[in-house]
Amino acid sequence: MRLAATGVAAAIATLFGAYMLYGVVEGSRQVVYHGREDFHQAPNANLGLVQLTSDYGEHLAAWWIPAATPTKDAILVIHGRGANKDSAWKKFGFLHSRYNLFIYDQRACGESEGTTTSLGFFERRDAQKALDWLDQHGQRVAVLGESLGGAVAIDAAARSKQVLAVVSDCAFDSAVDAIAPRVTARGYPLAGALTQAILVGTWLRLGAWLPEADPVKAVGEIAPRPLLLIHGSKDDETLPVNAERLFAAAGQPKRLWWTPVRHGESWAVPGYQREVLAFFGNVMK
Repeated sequence: MRLAATGVAAAIATLFGAYMLYGVVEGSRQVVYHGREDFHQAPNANLGLVQLTSDYGEHLAAWWIPAATPTKDAILVIHGRGANKDSAWKKFGFLHSRYNLFIYDQRACGESEGTTTSLGFFERRDAQKALDWLDQHGQRVAVLGESLGGAVAIDAAARSKQVLAVVSDCAFDSAVDAIAPRVTARGYPLAGALTQAILVGTWLRLGAWLPEADPVKAVGEIAPRPLLLIHGSKDDETLPVNAERLFAAAGQPKRLWWTPVRHGESWAVPGYQREVLAFFGNVMK
């Protein structure tokens, strides 16, 4: 009987080990690598092409789009994982009515170089390159980011006092909360353990421990500059609790605006443009 129990325990341990190894290898691959969104809607506006160079040597493609009326106020727009500056223009180009826009393809997206994503670990330093460019060109800067871009926007603003205000749309609060709901949604058991295995795998692939870049750790540093968090109440990819945790950790002034949509769909909600323009207008005047 004792031998049988030992054998069962060994079999369970072997299965668990194999399952964790699957997370380390395959789970981390799915986090690190992604397809590039194929969408092209170039601005019908005066367009300047800019090339940034990351701290890691990748060339990042960007657009500088001056407002119709000359101004020194600019919005840095940061798109989500796998998206590109074309789709960001489709969603947020309305800001061009009042502000200069700087929109760049994040690493491994659009026309930018790179093959991997890091849930903000490396992307936050790429955002700083964009902020440096804007500073060199005498711009007063606010930031808008969506999804991964929203997480990057929070971290970039926390690090750079030149950022006057932040709009973060459907951002995750931590690497764990970015991964675990997707693991659960795909029906994998032991989601917490598998998520940790995935994080170990991403560390082995990238040499980066992704939780070091958790936005919830940085969001409090934005205050006293204004923060607007936007999140879909039906978001089943980045769960609404992420917004609640970010809001709780943020300082004043802050606002959390719920929209009745799923992930990455708030931009199409009636009133979105009005809310965002009013928010930036109160700061950049």
